[in-house]
Amino acid sequence: MNQLKNNLKELLQRSSKHCNYQVLPTSLRNFVDIEDLAINSRYEVERLEYLLKHIDPRGKSILDIGGNTGYFSFELLEKGASKVIFYEGNNAHADFVTEASKLIAKENLIDVQNEYFQFSKEQYRIQTDIVLFTKCFYTTLVMILEIKKFQ
Repeated sequence: MNQLKNNLKELLQRSSKHCNYQVLPTSLRNFVDIEDLAINSRYEVERLEYLLKHIDPRGKSILDIGGNTGYFSFELLEKGASKVIFYEGNNAHADFVTEASKLIAKENLIDVQNEYFQFSKEQYRIQTDIVLFTKCFYTTLVMILEIKKFQ
């Protein structure tokens, strides 16, 4: 288990422009020592609270597009979601979610896809109850333009 914990920390420390801006989910805080990591929250806790005021994830399937290190996926599973299909193109982030899901025995509930979700491709038409797309505004705009090309 110590090796798995060390692997998770090492994956969090890998650098890219999208690293270190999601807080750890509640279920992982006791397993990963992040004292020396510079994590700059983007108000994940507040966004989750807002989301939970408007939806009930219990028994629902989730599609998490660009899920980063899985904060929303893991939290919604803790709130009763039945499964998560998780898309993340950053290798370190996808590996982190894969390893973290094993650590907290959720590997059968999270289907990690280490690739970028492509809205314009037919094989990405996935039926789920809730779709999470919590990326930045610019990325959202690019994705909207990509969807419009497909229509």
